[in-house]
Amino acid sequence: MHDDGSLNNIFSIFSAESLAMSYETTDAVSRALSSNELSYYLPSRATGVNDMYLHHRLATFEPHRFDYQRIVVIWAILTGRHPLLDSAVRKTSQETYSFCYDAPSTVDEAIVRASQKVSFFEKSNIDLVATYLNGPRQLSASRLAQLTVASDNSGLAPGQPSQFEVILCTTHYVGDGMALHTFMNEFYCVIGGALSTEELINLLNTEMQDRRMQTPFPVSAEERLIPAEVDSQAKQTLKKVVDKVAFRNSVSRSIGSQVLPRAPFPKNAPPEEEAIKTIVSTLAFSKEDTDRIVKISKAQGGLGVAHFLFAAVNIAWIRSKQGLNEKEPMLFYSALSLRNSLRPTVTPGSYFHLALGYYNITLPSFLLASDVNRTFWHRSKSVKAQTLQAVKSKFLVGKSLVESDERRDRAIHWAKIDDAEAAVATAAIKRSTALASTSSAAAEWAMEEEAAEKDIDSDSDSDSSMAGSPARPAVALPLTAPPTPEQTVKPVIAAAPATPSNSPFLGLSLLGNLDFMYQHAQFPSIDLQALTTGSRQRRGASLLFGYTLKGKLSISLSWESKGLETEQIEKIWKGVREVLGEVFFQDPIRGEGEGEVRRCECRV
Repeated sequence: MHDDGSLNNIFSIFSAESLAMSYETTDAVSRALSSNELSYYLPSRATGVNDMYLHHRLATFEPHRFDYQRIVVIWAILTGRHPLLDSAVRKTSQETYSFCYDAPSTVDEAIVRASQKVSFFEKSNIDLVATYLNGPRQLSASRLAQLTVASDNSGLAPGQPSQFEVILCTTHYVGDGMALHTFMNEFYCVIGGALSTEELINLLNTEMQDRRMQTPFPVSAEERLIPAEVDSQAKQTLKKVVDKVAFRNSVSRSIGSQVLPRAPFPKNAPPEEEAIKTIVSTLAFSKEDTDRIVKISKAQGGLGVAHFLFAAVNIAWIRSKQGLNEKEPMLFYSALSLRNSLRPTVTPGSYFHLALGYYNITLPSFLLASDVNRTFWHRSKSVKAQTLQAVKSKFLVGKSLVESDERRDRAIHWAKIDDAEAAVATAAIKRSTALASTSSAAAEWAMEEEAAEKDIDSDSDSDSSMAGSPARPAVALPLTAPPTPEQTVKPVIAAAPATPSNSPFLGLSLLGNLDFMYQHAQFPSIDLQALTTGSRQRRGASLLFGYTLKGKLSISLSWESKGLETEQIEKIWKGVREVLGEVFFQDPIRGEGEGEVRRCECRV
């Protein structure tokens, strides 16, 4: 991994004149986090829950393009274009947090700042994804994004392309998955382009000069979703009321009580047991099998991966669970992009927005017949209908804004509880430290007193002045020990009124055909071979991804294993592969063997 000493090598390739160029930038800019952004920021503060990553494996016959110096300059260019990645979050009031951005004033400063967010090293049995998911948090409120590149060329035969891994990590509150893919496409277009490193520094110079009198900070997605104020205040107020009613009705229709089996977690577990352990299992189909899957799906009324994956999980769960309550439906959740609903900006800006809405899918929990195909396609069509209803709803934007506010309120509520518990824990530690310190002082004083008494007894006849000396005051010890976690009084939350269960079974992130996002022709020297994406999870969380890259379908299950029953999750995952094999290849084994099955046991 490169250290600060490597920066000397970077600066040596640039002229002193270019590095010394300084621009009069605007003062530091800031804006408050929006409701949706805040709902992601607050839960992430402790352990980085929802911090995202996008991991690529690639090959190239031109490894010089991935020189560390070159990557640092490109990062400086791109974070200048997308300043949220180079900003920090500051608390500005009790419930308000803001993005703060102070643009670099010189090329020197821009490169030094970029070098602090870019890592490059020769890979030596390091699992980049596992380290990010399960190790200590790498991002923070002052480090919202980073890029790591690793070369893996051990044992490379002559004539073979060099192998690299690239992992982009960002907090979720600066953007969504589409922003990450768009950013990496831009990164590959620049790094795979014709510009040399010297020419890239000139480009950085030019872009910094062009931005010197601008305020480059992007507004939030919510601000661009809110319609322009053309209606009267009364109509706007009425619209908000209608949107809230539409949202409540949508929530009331989302019913389901099937949940993934949870693993018991022992009380007072040691710290090593409290750490999460996320497992990522990926099934990658060949291009030929992908073509077959797409062709068969389209023949069933224009269905796709975004529809049949719900049905596959639904059937796999029903098959795997003995004694299943068939009367209780299954509830899934997924996200949809709101980018098409954003009002255009006056000047082209950054695409880093958290522009997400959410919708639910409900499916039955029973199988009527042994003909899996009929059930599979019928439920896939039901998913398509429910998805279209959500996407085409005239209340889509309004409900999304209402939901953002509710997510924000919940996040603030739980953040206050977390902060209160953290304060109690901190106070307990301080009291324990004080107790230990006091006990040590008392023991030391007792020894001194004992020694003094012996001296007095032995010298009483010769030193009578000691007899009248005042006694040293006794040390007061605490009467009670610090409260244990079980004794700590937690805030009482009023019980909600009884409502139909709406417990989600699983979340699905359906990214679609990513070949529409990656302009492979713009970087022909770089061959993207594999992709994995996801986020740091809380205990017992799970998320299923589906996407196509280079014409190959991949399905990836990311789940936190310490909070879920491993055997049952493995059974469901195996069941999903078998269902896909039965439907598309008339052979359940084909769901496992014809494609490439990759299992990444992410460990610290």
